[in-house]
Amino acid sequence: MSQDIEQIIKSLMLPADYIISKRTVNEESSSFVNWRDDVYEKLEGKNAIILGVPFDTASVERGAALGTTFLRKYIKSIAPEEDLIDLGDIKVIPHFIHDRYLNIATIDQFQQDFFQDKNLPVAPLSVAQRVCEEIYHFHPTKKIFGLGGDHSISYPLIKTWFNSRKKLGIKTAIIHFDSRSDLKPDSVGLELSNKSWVYELNKSITLTNELIQIGLQEEDENASFCTQYTANYTKNNLSQVLNGISEHLNSNNIEEVYISFDISCLDKNYASCTASPTENGLEPHHCTYLIQGIAQSVKVSGCDIVEVAPKINNPNPNPLSSEPNTTLNNSALIANTLIEVLNNAG
Repeated sequence: MSQDIEQIIKSLMLPADYIISKRTVNEESSSFVNWRDDVYEKLEGKNAIILGVPFDTASVERGAALGTTFLRKYIKSIAPEEDLIDLGDIKVIPHFIHDRYLNIATIDQFQQDFFQDKNLPVAPLSVAQRVCEEIYHFHPTKKIFGLGGDHSISYPLIKTWFNSRKKLGIKTAIIHFDSRSDLKPDSVGLELSNKSWVYELNKSITLTNELIQIGLQEEDENASFCTQYTANYTKNNLSQVLNGISEHLNSNNIEEVYISFDISCLDKNYASCTASPTENGLEPHHCTYLIQGIAQSVKVSGCDIVEVAPKINNPNPNPLSSEPNTTLNNSALIANTLIEVLNNAG
């Protein structure tokens, strides 16, 4: 890896001392791993890389930006330390979403203020995309585990993952766990939002037969190009759903998959601290069963977990209540299952 890529990535990432001193997250700040100067060593490791994107500006319901901070502590408490390679969090200017929405003068000003006039992206989704592009340029088969943030962060993560595999001639598919399809053309006028990122992704990447959605509250009539399983059907036909997914992947010659997991697909009894808690959603064991089963059929080479919002929709604000611990424990269970299948993929 050249010195240039190391400096680019370090420029786009937040050092741990900045996060701890500048963000109001109280004692939870200690959950961040310390930022070190061994970017090269981290990228050369065989395990998946955790990349935090603490961003929720693309959502009308705010709160998921704190997901990276709180969830890291829970992930690390139950995962072997050697399994975790944590690159840290990207720099986030919360006023922005993507550079496409900014004029040249604004970009120039923030490049001057934040990057000493380096020609680097300034909006969070663009920053996440650039970091992933740099990693995949030197390590095309690297496995990245995205930690969100609202679901819009999946757009740059999946797009760069898809492009890296396409260059290698690898046929891919996306497994999307969610309570909704995220196929709206836009949300409050934005094409890139947590409710429209799949629609936007399908405009640049043809997802016909390459997208499977699991855990929806209802099927989306606009999703004729993909395969959908509702939460109710999945719960009542779990083994059939896994068999159907495996057969679909095999019949379409899929070699690798990306799993994007929105925690709102879980029933609110298991995850109420999210922007849109779900009635009659999936249970954690449904999801771990499917994730592990899918990994036995095809290589899982990219993942993310999003919409964990520890400070919102807590039904009982009493510090002795089960929330946000219930949401965080179940999110960590899913996250560690994803990390495990990534690391086992070779």
